[in-house]
Amino acid sequence: MAPIVSLQNTFSWGADETVVEKLRLNRINGICSVACSITFLLWMQHVTGGIHARAVLFFLLLPLAFFYLGDGALRWLRIPLRPARAFPVAFLFGSVLGILLLFFFHVFLPLRLLAADGLLFLVALCVAAFSPSRMVVSDEGNRSWLAVAATFLILAAATFWTQDLRPALTFQGNQVVIGPWIDALFHAEFIAEIHDDASFIKLGHPDLMGRPLPIYHYASYILPASVEAWSPGTTAFDTVMTFWIPFGFVLLGFAAFCLATEWSSDLAGIAAITAVLLIPSAPTYSVPIHYYAFHGILAISIGLAYGIAGLSTGLILLTRGLRENHSYLLLAGVAFLAADAFLKVHIALVGIPLGLIWIVCCKKGWSVLRRLLVGMVLAVTGYCALRVLHHLNVGPNLMPFRRNGSVAWVSSYIKMMPSGFWSHLILRPSFDLRIVHKPIVVSVLVFAILGIWLPIWMVILSSRLRRKQWQLFDVVPPLAGTIYLYYALCTSPSQLGAPDELWHRPFVCLYFIAAVWCAAGLTEWLQPHYQRDAAGPLAFILGLSTVLMAVPWVQGKSVQHSVFDYQAPINLRFDLGLLNCALFVRNHSAQIDIVQDNVPPVDPLHDSANALDLNPLLSALAERRAYIGRSPFYWILYLSKTPELNISEERANTLKEMRMANSDSALKDFRDKTSIRWYIAGPGEPLSWPADVVQHPVFTSEGYRLYDLQQVPSAH
Repeated sequence: MAPIVSLQNTFSWGADETVVEKLRLNRINGICSVACSITFLLWMQHVTGGIHARAVLFFLLLPLAFFYLGDGALRWLRIPLRPARAFPVAFLFGSVLGILLLFFFHVFLPLRLLAADGLLFLVALCVAAFSPSRMVVSDEGNRSWLAVAATFLILAAATFWTQDLRPALTFQGNQVVIGPWIDALFHAEFIAEIHDDASFIKLGHPDLMGRPLPIYHYASYILPASVEAWSPGTTAFDTVMTFWIPFGFVLLGFAAFCLATEWSSDLAGIAAITAVLLIPSAPTYSVPIHYYAFHGILAISIGLAYGIAGLSTGLILLTRGLRENHSYLLLAGVAFLAADAFLKVHIALVGIPLGLIWIVCCKKGWSVLRRLLVGMVLAVTGYCALRVLHHLNVGPNLMPFRRNGSVAWVSSYIKMMPSGFWSHLILRPSFDLRIVHKPIVVSVLVFAILGIWLPIWMVILSSRLRRKQWQLFDVVPPLAGTIYLYYALCTSPSQLGAPDELWHRPFVCLYFIAAVWCAAGLTEWLQPHYQRDAAGPLAFILGLSTVLMAVPWVQGKSVQHSVFDYQAPINLRFDLGLLNCALFVRNHSAQIDIVQDNVPPVDPLHDSANALDLNPLLSALAERRAYIGRSPFYWILYLSKTPELNISEERANTLKEMRMANSDSALKDFRDKTSIRWYIAGPGEPLSWPADVVQHPVFTSEGYRLYDLQQVPSAH
C-alpha cells in the first residue's frame, strides 16, 4: 500500500495574530471575493435591468462573510490551508455553514430577514476574529494563483450553464411564456414564504393555507430570499433564475475543487472542476437516456448541487479525520453529513450511510471485532429508524421492496430512446426478461449515469490494486454506487412525491463522486511528481479547461430543454392579465393575506390536468399563500397517501360553492371560512355574487378581475 501523504509536517502554527491581521484579506482572496461579487451582480442585472444600491452592498458582503465564516471555522477545527486552496475551501465551508445558520435564524429567531443577514455577517466576523491563529505554510511549492484560476473557471462555467434561464419570462402579445422548467414556480413560492418576516414554519403550507409544513430540505431557499429582501423590485421568481440556480453551480465547482485537492493535489482540483463542470454528461455521448443528464437535472433541481456542497464538506472532514486519526474531525464530518438533510435529503440519504460505513471500514486502531460490533449497532439502529419513518409515513419509503419497480421504470425510458445500438441491445425480443433483461438494464443504467467515468474508474482502480497502492478514499465511489443501487433497485415507488425520486435524484451524487475521484486519479497518472515541476501539467489542464468551456457555452443555451425525450414542461404560456393581477396583489397586500383563483374540482370524466394546473402559478407570482394553490390532480398524482388529498378536493368544492354565493351574507360566510382576501376571476368566469361586488373589482387587466373580499362588510 502506498503511504498516505500527511500534511502535519508541511504546516506549523503561526504566531499569535491581532484581530486586524486575522481579518486582513491578502491579494488572492480579495480578487476571488470581488470576482464573485461582480459575477453575482451581472446575473442580477441581466434579468432585472438594474441593480439597487442595497443589492450591491449585499453582494459585496456575501462572499466576504462566507470566506470569513469558513476560514474561522476551519481554524477552529485546526485544519491548515495551502494558499492555492485558501479561498475555495473557506468559501465552500462558509457557504454551507452560512446557509444553515441563516435558515435556523429564520426558523427560531424573531428576526426580519434583513436583520438575520446582518447577524450572519456579524457572526462571520466574530468567528474569524476570535479563532486560533492561521496555519503557516512551510514549503514553497504551492501556487496561490491557482485559487484565482479555479474561481474564474467556476464562475464562468456557472454563468454559461444557466444562460438558458435568463430571462425567465418573455412576452408575446397578451401571453406570458415561462421559459424554464415549470418547477421554478414551486421554488419561487417557498422563497416568497421565507422572504417574509414570519417564519415559513408559522405560515404553513403555501398551497393549502393553514396546513402545517414540516421542516425539510428548504435551507437553500434562504439565500435567494435574502437577495429579494436586499433588492427592492426583484421578485422571488427572479431570484430563482438570477441567483439560486447559478450559485448552486458555483458551489458545485468549489465542491469538486476542494474534495479533489483533499484527496490528491492542487492540480487535481483544477482537473475536478473540468470533470464536473466542463465535460458533457453521459447521455450526450453514450446511452441516450437524457433523464440522467447531470447538468440538465441540476439546472432543474439545483437543490441537489447545494446538497453536494454539504456532502463534500463532510467528506473532506472525514478524509482528514481518518488520515490523521482525529475523532473530533470524524464527528464534525458526520455532523455536516447529517445537516446536509436540510440542504437536500436525497443527497444526505447517500452521504450519511456512506460516511458511517467509511468510518467503520477505515478507522485506524480498530480491531476486526470492534468494526463488526460497531457496524452491527449502526445497522440495527438504521433499520429501526427506517421502520419508524415508514410507520410515521415521513418521506419516501426506504425499506426494501420485493419487486424491482425501478427496473421497469428505467425500461420505460429505454423504450423512448432513438433507434440505435443501445435500444437494439436492450429491446431484443430474444432476451429472457427474468434472466437476462434485468441485469442488462441495470448495467446500462450504471453506464448511462457515469459514462466515461465508469471505465476510467475501473482502469485506475485495477491498476492501484495490482500495484498495491490502495488509497484511503478509494472505497468512496463503490460505497456510493452500492447505496445508490439499493435505492434504485430495492425501494418502492414514492407515494409522498415524485414516484422516482429515490430511483433518480441521488444519481447526481454518484456521478459527482466518480468524476472527482477519476480526476484525482488521472492527474496522478499525468505527472506523478508534478509538485516539483507543475508548469507542464497545469498548463495542459488549464488549456483543456479553456477549450472545454465551449461545452457549457453551447449546451447551456438549452440545458433544461433536453432532459426528457418527450414534451417537457417548458415554454408554457399563461395570460398577461393573470400576471398583472398577481403583481398587484404582491405590491398591495400583507404577507399573511390569502390569494385565490379558480381551481375546479376533479372532473371524473377527465383524468389529467395541464402542467400549470399542477403547479402553484398564482402563489409563485403573487408571493402569497393560497387557499388551494394546485389542482387536486397534483395530490392524486404525487401525494395520494396524505390527508392533503381529501383536503384539496374539499377546498376545490368549497371554491365552486363560493363562486355561486348570491348574497352578501353568503359571500361573507365563505370569506370568513376560507380566509381568502384576494380573488382573481378569469375572463368570462361567471360569478353569482351581488352586483355591487361583481361590478367593482379593485383591479382589472386583459379581462381578469381582482376582487378584495375584505371590502365586503363583515356579517353581524
